[in-house]
This record gives sequence, C-alpha cells and structure tokens, in this order.
Amino acid sequence: MTKFILHGGGEGQGGETHDDFFCEIVKNLPQKANVLCVYFAVPDELVEQKHRVYENYFSRNNMKNKEIDLEIASKEKFMEQLKFADTVYFRGGDTDMLLAQVQKYPNFKEELLRKFIVAGSSAGVYFLANYGYSTSRDVIYKGLGVLPIKVNCHYNEGKNLSKLDQLEGELILLKEGEFKIIEK
Repeated sequence: MTKFILHGGGEGQGGETHDDFFCEIVKNLPQKANVLCVYFAVPDELVEQKHRVYENYFSRNNMKNKEIDLEIASKEKFMEQLKFADTVYFRGGDTDMLLAQVQKYPNFKEELLRKFIVAGSSAGVYFLANYGYSTSRDVIYKGLGVLPIKVNCHYNEGKNLSKLDQLEGELILLKEGEFKIIEK
C-alpha cells in the first residue's frame, strides 16, 4: 500500500503549516530512508537552489534523527533512481513540464505504486490526479490518473470551481499549506 501525501502548495513561502507537511513525510519514513526529490516542474537551472530549501525542510522536521538520504532526480536515470527510493517527493511548479517529463518513462505509474510514500505539492499533486484545476491560470490539467480525484491546489474559497463539476473523481480542495493523505 502506498501513502500519498498531497499538499496544496506554497511551501516556498515557509511557515508552520508547510513544516507540518514535511513532518508528516519524515515521521512515516523508516529509520534509514532514501528520498528521491523530483524537480521536473522547475527549470533545470533552479534545481540546486530549490533543493537547498527542501534539504532544510527535511532536516528541521527530522525529530527522530532518521538517516535520510535526499537524492535529486535525474531525467536520464530517473527510473533507476525511482526503483531504489523508499519515498518520492514531487515539488510543484509547472504542471505541463512535469507531465511531459514523467510521460516519457514506461511503467512509471506501476513503479510509483510500489513506493512506501509518495508526496507532492501543487503541480506534484495535479499530475497524480485524474484532473487538476489551477484557478490562477484558469486551466484544467488532465493528470495521469494515479489517484481517482479531481483537485484544486492553492484553494481560495472565493474562486469558482464549476469547471470541475462535470469531471470524474472525488473533489479535493487544498489551501496553501494544507495536506491530505490518501492510501492506495
């Protein structure tokens, strides 16, 4: 069984609610864990900078001093890296970039479902769903359908979500900093 930890985004802004999300990931890791950090939704030149932010999140939320090896996913070796990871974290950013990249890998969904924990934020949630709706861009993304949901990240109660009404899947609304757990 895979535990999916879905985050509403905005973790780059910091704050306690974002720490809660990373604490949830870390507390479920084995004492010695390999975590694959996937930054396919951001331009390559920003990956190292973004990774330093997430190293900090994982470190400061590691209350039980677990031995966590954070590895940056490589587009060339991704499937090999995925096979050896206990946990995978998909950072948000550009959903189209993320979808375009992961669709290149045969058997990606099957390998993903062998993981102990899969965590994602914003674009890292949209691509897992049947559908994701970005209100800021007014775009509906057709995800990979790993999870039978339709989702809105960065949820704002004042936004119209009627575009999701006719789409298949359980509706999940995630405000920035909020997360939801789904086990499959």
